[in-house]
Amino acid sequence: MAVRLAFAVAIHVDPEILLVDEALAVGDLYFRQRCMRKVHELRLRGVTILFVSHAAAEVKAIADRVLWLDGGRVAGLGDPERIVGKYLAAMAERDSRYQSHRAGTSLLKSQAATDQAEVVDSIPNIDRRHGDGRAEVLGIAVFDEQGQPLHLLEPLARIQVRISVRARDNLARPIAGFLLRDQLGMDFSGTDTAREDCAIGPLHTGDVCTVSFHIDLPELYPASFSFSPFIADGSLRDHAVCDWIDNAVTLQMGRSAGQVYGYVHLPCRVEVHAPAPAAGETH
Repeated sequence: MAVRLAFAVAIHVDPEILLVDEALAVGDLYFRQRCMRKVHELRLRGVTILFVSHAAAEVKAIADRVLWLDGGRVAGLGDPERIVGKYLAAMAERDSRYQSHRAGTSLLKSQAATDQAEVVDSIPNIDRRHGDGRAEVLGIAVFDEQGQPLHLLEPLARIQVRISVRARDNLARPIAGFLLRDQLGMDFSGTDTAREDCAIGPLHTGDVCTVSFHIDLPELYPASFSFSPFIADGSLRDHAVCDWIDNAVTLQMGRSAGQVYGYVHLPCRVEVHAPAPAAGETH
């Protein structure tokens, strides 16, 4: 409460320099939203803002220049996109070591084609896992167009969401897919092989299958997004979940060139029509 009061006082005295040290980490969602709107307003008025936070989305949305401190040592200084990207990559690597997960892929021959597919065998995070156990998600990873692992999502970029699964029992109509959640934990979007009308065929016990979803990202608000992969058996409307992993991968969305109002910028074509002459006028 004291921090909230201090922040409220500071932004209402027309400051020349505003120091915000983790002040938005307290309070409910509505308080943080009001604070962020006020910070953006002050920023547009030319107020110098020193913003201290662990929230990468807020830093990227506000900052023109970023200083990354690691244990009191300067680890990076400069452009927000570059520094925040390095920070998120370092945090992902640190978390991976801590959880003893090693990101990697192995090459297995596809049973449906003669070429080889990369099998993803890493699950960076498991918040909750459920299903009937007749199949399992082996791993999930997000890549760029060239197949390089991503640590930061960029608006309007093309990405690959790759999911590998293994059948523990015979699956007549397997469905692989994922759910995308925003930073508030709300279901934002998602898709699967049935929704995209791409059958992956029956899977027999022990079969391994890898599916890559190629996605053109829209312009989204610079927040964090998580991917929850799953494998099911059945149809789009009637299926049984075999394995579901909540928030297996979380990535930060970068800031787009233009302002994003709300959650997503809708693709738009603008047409300006010449004004009609007023009554009684001729041109």
